[in-house]
Amino acid sequence: MTQSRLVRFEMPDPELIEVYRQMSPVERFAAAFSTIEMVRGRLDAHIAGLNPTWSREQVKREVARRILLG
Repeated sequence: MTQSRLVRFEMPDPELIEVYRQMSPVERFAAAFSTIEMVRGRLDAHIAGLNPTWSREQVKREVARRILLG
């Protein structure tokens, strides 16, 4: 069975675009890394809360799966 997904792209705020343009490449990379770490931490807490009987390894695998596959 194949599932179709609706992909929605949101336009970033023009002010935010300007902030990123003024950053150096290293600053942009650091911002992106910080964002993914925040998302990973929140997703980890969410999944662990939904599945209190899961081991840390199971939670980590599910976090990785969701981040990689969307």
